[in-house]
Amino acid sequence: MNFIFGSLLWLLPLAAVPIIIHLLQRQRYVQVKFAATDFLRKAIQRVRRRVLLQDLLLLLLRTLAVILVILALARPSAHSQLLDAARAPQLEVVILDTSMSMQQFVGDSNAFSAAQDIAKNIFSNLDDSRDRAALIMASRHAQILSQGSSRQALRSLTAKSLACGNANANWLDAVQIAEDVIGELALENSEVRLTIISDFQDNEWFDGGEAAAAMQLFSDSNVVIDYQTVGAGQTSNVAVHHSTVTPQAVVKGGEVVFSCEVRNYTSRPQQRLLQLSLDGKIIAEKEFELKARSSESFEQMFSLNEVGSRKVEVAITADGLHADDQQSVGLEVVAEWTTILCSNNSDFGNADVSSNFLSYLNLGDQAPLRPIVLGPHQLSTSALNEAQLLILSDLSSLPNSKIKLIESFVAAGGGLLVVVGPQSSTPALQPLMLQLGLKQFEIAGAQQRDALLTIDHTEHPALKLFSDPQWQALLTEVPHRIFQQLDVDGEHQLILSFSATDNDYKSAALLQLHHGKGKVAVSAVAPYARWNRMPEVPGGTMALIYDLLFSLVPQPALPSKLNVTERLDLPHAVTITSPAGKSLRHSSQLTLGVLGAYTIDGHSVGVHSLDSESDLRSIDVSNLPSYSDTQAAAVANTQQQSNAPLAATLLYVLLACLVCESLLSFAIDKRRTA
Repeated sequence: MNFIFGSLLWLLPLAAVPIIIHLLQRQRYVQVKFAATDFLRKAIQRVRRRVLLQDLLLLLLRTLAVILVILALARPSAHSQLLDAARAPQLEVVILDTSMSMQQFVGDSNAFSAAQDIAKNIFSNLDDSRDRAALIMASRHAQILSQGSSRQALRSLTAKSLACGNANANWLDAVQIAEDVIGELALENSEVRLTIISDFQDNEWFDGGEAAAAMQLFSDSNVVIDYQTVGAGQTSNVAVHHSTVTPQAVVKGGEVVFSCEVRNYTSRPQQRLLQLSLDGKIIAEKEFELKARSSESFEQMFSLNEVGSRKVEVAITADGLHADDQQSVGLEVVAEWTTILCSNNSDFGNADVSSNFLSYLNLGDQAPLRPIVLGPHQLSTSALNEAQLLILSDLSSLPNSKIKLIESFVAAGGGLLVVVGPQSSTPALQPLMLQLGLKQFEIAGAQQRDALLTIDHTEHPALKLFSDPQWQALLTEVPHRIFQQLDVDGEHQLILSFSATDNDYKSAALLQLHHGKGKVAVSAVAPYARWNRMPEVPGGTMALIYDLLFSLVPQPALPSKLNVTERLDLPHAVTITSPAGKSLRHSSQLTLGVLGAYTIDGHSVGVHSLDSESDLRSIDVSNLPSYSDTQAAAVANTQQQSNAPLAATLLYVLLACLVCESLLSFAIDKRRTA
C-alpha cells in the first residue's frame, strides 16, 4: 500500500497517547484496616476481571481511533497494486532540447539544467521492472541517448558527456525519432506519454513552422503529449553577429576593415560596451545604447605590420546568454605578393604596355608586389607554384601547352590579369579564355575614337579609391583615343566600359569572372602613351592597377570564420587546436561545435553562433497540439477512483470505533455509578 502523504505516518506514535493517559489515571487503592475489609476484598475479587476487560476494550477502541485518523490524513493509495493487476505498462518518451538557446540563465541556473531536473523526476517515478523509457536529444543531429528501462535513461541523463550544444535543434528529426521509438517500445494498450522539454523559441515553434508541424505525426496516435517550458522568455540578451574582415589576406602594412552587428533582442533598451582585440590586445572600444529590438553596426579600420596568422576578436558585456557575446575571425598577413609579368617582349625600355606595367609594379624591395618577368615559354609549374598573381601583358602569342598550366593555376586559387593591348590577338588569347569558362571571346579590332571610362560596378574593390567623387576624375577623364574592342559572352561581371563622347557607343573596358577557386580580370585599359594619356596620370592608373591586382589575390585556403553547423573540408592531415587549447583529431570533414577561435595548421578560424538562437522569445505552449488530453484525464480519474474505496473504508471504520467507544463508555459509567 502507498500513501499520498506518507510523511504523516510519523504521527503514528501518537497512538500511544491513550495508553499513557490510561496508565496515569489508574485507580490507586489506599490500604485501610478495619473490621469489614474481608467483605470488601471478596467483592473486589468478584468484579476485578470484568472491570479490567472493560478498560482494555475502551483503550483499544481509543488507540485504534487515533491510528485511523492518522492513516486517513496520510491518504492511502492502492495505485501501484492496481497497476500490477489492471493497467498496462507505461512508456515515457522524453525529448530534451540541447540547442544553444537552452544556455540562457533562468534564475541561478540555466534552462538546460532545469530541463535535466524535470526529466530526472519523470524517469524516477517509473517502475523499472515493468515500465519503459526513452531519452532523445534534440540537437543539430537528433539522436537517441537511451531506450529501454528508466534506469538506463537516468544514467544517460546524468552522464558527463551530456551537455548543451551551440547549434540549433532539428525538431523534425527529433519528433520522427520519437515516433519510431514509440512504435518499437509501446505494447498493446500501453499508456504512452511524450514529454518535450524546451524553451520553445518562437522562431522555431511558431504556428506553421517546422517544429509545430512535426507534431502532426501524432495526430492519429493514442499518445499523451506534455510540453514542459524551461525558458524565461524575457532573458536580457544582446548578441554580436556577422563579424568579418576585408580582405581576409593582406600584405604587410596594408589596411583591413573589421565590421560586425550588435543586436538587442529584448523589449527594453540595453547598454553594452564593445571591445575589439587583435591577438588579445584591445585596439578599439565603443559604448552602445541600443533601442528595444534594434541593431547597430560597428566598423573599424586598422593596419597590420606583423606577418603571419592573426586573430581578431570582438566581445560585448556578458548578459543572460553568454554564447553569443563574442566572435572571432582569422586574418592572414604576408610579406609580399609574388607576381609574374608574362610578356612577348624582351626589351622593357621601349615604353610599350609591358614596360609601363613593370614601371608601375617595380617599386623596390619593400613593395607589396614583386614582379618577376617571364616569357610565355618560360612559364612552368614550379614558377606558378611560387606566385600568387599572373599578368599576361599584351600577348601576341601563347603556346597551347601553357593554356592548361594557366587554367590549373587559376582553378587552384591564383589571380590572373589579362591585359589586351596593341599586340594582343584573338588566336593568342581566345583558347585560354574559352578554357576559363567564357562562351565567346574575340578581339574585334582597334577602335579609333575619343572615349572615356565609365564605372559600371562602383562597389568593386579595384575602384575603392574612386568611390570618392573628387578622385574619380583621375580615372574617368583620362582620354582614350584608341582601344581594343572586346566581344565577350558568358558569365562575367562588367566593371568599366569605354563610352564615346560623340554617340551612345559602349564597349567593355574591364571585366571579371571566376574560375574554380581563382579570379580572372580582362582589361582593355592598357597604359600606352600612343593610345591614351594613362602614363601621364600615374596616381590614378597606379591605384587602379594595384587595387585590381589586390582584388585578384587568392584567398587563404582556410576560411576566416564559419558557422557552428558548417563542415570544414580538410583534404590533408592538419594540426587542430580547440579554443580551450586541446588538440583535436583530424578528419576529412570536420564540424567544429565549440564557439571561439580554432588554430588549424597555425591559422586562426573563428566559429560563430547562429543568429536564430539568440532570439529567446518563446511561444505559449497551450497553442501547440495535444491530441490525447482525454486519455490523460481518464488515467488521472482512474487513479482517483482507485484511491476512493480505501479512503471511504477508513472513514467508516473510524466512525464505527467512535460509536462503539461512546456506547461502551456510557454503559460502563452507568453500571459503575448505579
